[in-house]
Amino acid sequence: MKNKLLKNYISKLTKKDVNDFAVKNDIILNDSELDIIMGIIKNDYDELLYGNSDNVFNKLKNNVSSDNYDKIINLFFLYKKKYAQLL
Repeated sequence: MKNKLLKNYISKLTKKDVNDFAVKNDIILNDSELDIIMGIIKNDYDELLYGNSDNVFNKLKNNVSSDNYDKIINLFFLYKKKYAQLL
């Protein structure tokens, strides 16, 4: 059930949603970075949450600035730890 809810939520995410969340967390993305992150969220969320996130992070590392990469990784692990009981 929770996987279906998560999939439904992710399918409705917009670039504006993701960009607003990034800005709120002091991450300023250019259009290319935003496109890459949207693709990862939409296509790789399962692997990020339940699999080997290193593969996804390697793809991300090559496509965003190093400053944004560090902030995104820190934010990901902060939220993954915070909501671990829900996954």
